Amino acid sequence: MLLTKLCILSVLVGIILLIIVIDKVEIPSSEISTISKEDINKHVKFIGTIKKVNNKGTITSLEVEDKSGKINVIAFKTKNLNLKKESTIELEGRVSIYEGEIQIYAETIKVLN
Repeated sequence: MLLTKLCILSVLVGIILLIIVIDKVEIPSSEISTISKEDINKHVKFIGTIKKVNNKGTITSLEVEDKSGKINVIAFKTKNLNLKKESTIELEGRVSIYEGEIQIYAETIKVLN
């Protein structure tokens, strides 16, 4: 019985520590030109300017540019965001490939201006 309680306590402490650590860990910022096919399924973060916006219902397609290049971004559930051309955004997402081209599936978008 004591061993069971000790195991449960250890698991709870571990989960709490993981939650605390996850909040402190940040994805380092990248430049668009450094994102490559080797990064597929990895998470990236960058700041860029929206050059094109195409809304298709619940899916929004963006072309985002920074000083090093351009990349296509796919975002879902963007109702509460005011995504418009020439807005500067901070984006975190997962790298993928579509029709031979690298793109980002956005997980978080923060409009900076």
